[in-house]
Amino acid sequence: MRELELTLVIGPACARREELELAAAAVHARVVHDVRHMPELMAWAHVAITAAGSGCMAALEAEHF
Repeated sequence: MRELELTLVIGPACARREELELAAAAVHARVVHDVRHMPELMAWAHVAITAAGSGCMAALEAEHF
């Protein structure tokens, strides 16, 4: 069985960054902040949960999402 990998992508204005980093650490997830390579992250992912915004556009740009 494959291990689940979780990546939480947050933007530069995220006011709850520290809280999210603590929660992510508790479940062995990684947090990336203010990324410049969103399409590549989306292509890596098998599933993405996004808010309606630029994350949706990055998912559309991803090669195999």
